[in-house]
Parts: sequence; structure tokens; C-alpha cells
Amino acid sequence: MKNYFTLLCLLVTLCLNAQDHPGCNGSRFVEDVFTDVDSTFAVYYGSGYTIGGDSLGLYMDVFEPQNDPLAERPVLIFAYGGSYIGGERSDVHWIARRYARKGFVVACIDYRLYDLPLFPLPTAEEMMDVVTRSVHDMRGAVRFLRADADTNNLFNVDPNWVFVGGISAGAITAMHTAHIDDEDEYSQTLIDIFDNLGGLEGTVNTLDYSSDVQGAVSLSGGLNMSQWIDDNDPPFISVHEDGDGTVPYGPGFANIFGFDIIAMDGSFTCHQVAESVGIKNRLKTYVSSQHVGYLFSETQTNEVVNLSAAFLHDLMCEDQVLSTSNISTENISISPNPFEEKLIIALDGIQNASLEVFTVMGRLVSTKTLESPESTLKTDDLEEGVYFFVVKSEGKLLHTQKLIKF
Repeated sequence: MKNYFTLLCLLVTLCLNAQDHPGCNGSRFVEDVFTDVDSTFAVYYGSGYTIGGDSLGLYMDVFEPQNDPLAERPVLIFAYGGSYIGGERSDVHWIARRYARKGFVVACIDYRLYDLPLFPLPTAEEMMDVVTRSVHDMRGAVRFLRADADTNNLFNVDPNWVFVGGISAGAITAMHTAHIDDEDEYSQTLIDIFDNLGGLEGTVNTLDYSSDVQGAVSLSGGLNMSQWIDDNDPPFISVHEDGDGTVPYGPGFANIFGFDIIAMDGSFTCHQVAESVGIKNRLKTYVSSQHVGYLFSETQTNEVVNLSAAFLHDLMCEDQVLSTSNISTENISISPNPFEEKLIIALDGIQNASLEVFTVMGRLVSTKTLESPESTLKTDDLEEGVYFFVVKSEGKLLHTQKLIKF
């Protein structure tokens, strides 16, 4: 973990940027302040070779709030899902329009998919290669939109507020775009892939602009290695089902056709690591064994879009914060912190809850039923270190808290 001063400087910088944004009026970015949306289709932003060796032109479809007087708007670059073997940018037009009605510019992008034969199934190394290409594509889109803001200014984008997001494979692309950098440690296999494909930035275009982003929206995504999250990385919001069998909620494997393909740390594990290093983040959990099933419910879809838009709003508008809570509004506390031999768990009148204890890397080490509103937990069996304590009741995630044992 890096020093606190570095984190403090980062947060101060974000606050200063947010206060200066002209769109922070208490409703924009949160409510549907626009009725209609303008669209521009098939905007070329670069090209690259697929893993199968084909040259592919890359395009984006851009959605903007109609009749918007604001000269500079934040942009959300959004990628579709499909396990890196299918899908197209039009698949996420529907959600792009929802964000655009709140005042964002939204760019739905192409990215390179796996185009080798599906049988035998892709290897983990091949999927690392494909994910790297997709990250290069998303970073190329970031550079393109910053370059356009500095030149043609077709979309009135604020280059200081560029966000990335996606669904499933698109969310995995967004999380890697936001969190891998020169300060991380990589396996020799991944280093070789980077070297072969043009480093961390790739060669999608040669525009001399930054590919850094200011935040990420991950809808059922994750990272190959959650340790790549460090205290100078951008904030992010994650949405995930706790029983997801396609992209794991915690540590596990992402799969294709039910076969495990590549190691993946899902949203819960990424949330734990972000908490441990002090990165602003939020996790919304649905109790379900589906994969992105919440996007097939109008009520839950509205909740997801509203929560994620409010999270991005808070990054830009720190003096009008709307969604600072991490997971729950319940008045639950676990103390003391740091602790040694025991903990007191106060549940604010809730009975018959359960407690799960995870290591910082997402390994479940203890479970306990909490039958009364206040419980004492002996911790003799826990080694010294950082732990996450998760309280649930009737299948609902109520509270998460990071504690340190001496």
C-alpha cells in the first residue's frame, strides 16, 4: 500500500476538478434532464489486427443530449458484452441513450474479439491476448475523443472527465483500461503479450493524447488480477450478482460455454482491494445466480443506471455528493478497529443475520450466524492482517467493513 499523502493529493485534485465543472447543478447527471438524444453512427477511431490476423477498422456510435447548451460534457465510453466471442456496439445503444438523457455524452465502441476456431476452446494465454487488444481499443477511443475535443470538437466533450464502462466482457475491458499501468507487476506471459502488441497503449491510433480515465462503470466485470488496483487508480462502481456463474463475483474463473477459461477476480474482490488501498468505489450486489439478470428487469435496470450515474456525478460534483454510502444505509457497526481477541457487532435491531469474514484477497475464512442484535465474536483463529467483514440478512447484503487485527 502506498503512502497516505499520495492518496490525499489525488482526492484533493479530484475535488478541485469537480467544483469547476459547469454541469453540476443538482439535477444534471442524476435525473433524466433531457427528453431526446442525438446520435452519430460509425465514427472511425482506429484499426488493429485481431488474434486471427485480420485487419479490423474500429468505429464508435456517439449519443448526446439533444439541445444541450453546455459546451463541455463528460463522456462515458461503453463496451458491449459477449464473452469476447460475439456482440456488437449496437447491443448497448439502449443503455447509452439512458445515460445521454442524464447529460453524458456516450460512445459505444467496437473492440476486437476472439476470431480463432472455438474448438478447441481458447486458452488462458489467448484470452489474455484478446483482452489486451480490447483494452488497446478502448484506450484508442479515449485518445480519439480527447484529440477531437482539442481539434474538431464534434461532440463537445470535456477532456478532463472521461469515463469507461461496459457490460460483462465490456466491463472487464473497462476495468483493465482503468487499472493496469506501468506501476503494476505482470507475469512474463503478459509482458510478452504487451511487447508483441505495442505495450500498454497499443497501436490502434497514433494520437498523442492521454488514455487515462477518471472513473469506471463495471456491470458484472472484473480483473484478471485485483492486485493491479492501487491507490493512484481511478474510482469505480461495480454491479454484480453474488451467484454469477459466468464472471465470478469473487475470485474464480470466467468461462465460455460453461468451461473455465481464465482466472478472474470479480466485483466483490475488486471492491475489497479498492477499500484496502483507499480507492473510492461502490459495490451493488444482487442476490441471484444469473449473469447480468438485473438488466432484464426494468426496475433493477433503472436502479443500476441511476446508481452508476449518481456515482459519476459525485466524482465531478463533490460539493453536491449524492451517493457516498458504500453498500448499505443500515446502522451496523463492528468494533473496535484495530482489534485483537474479540469484536462487538451491533446490528441496529436486526436479528438472524450472518457474518462472513474474507481476507484482503477474497478468501472466505469464517462464517457465523448472528442471532441477536448485538454479538461478541472471538477472533483467536484469525491471523494478524486486514479483513473484510460482510453482514447479510435474508439474502440481502447489508454491510461491509474493513478491519485490522493486531
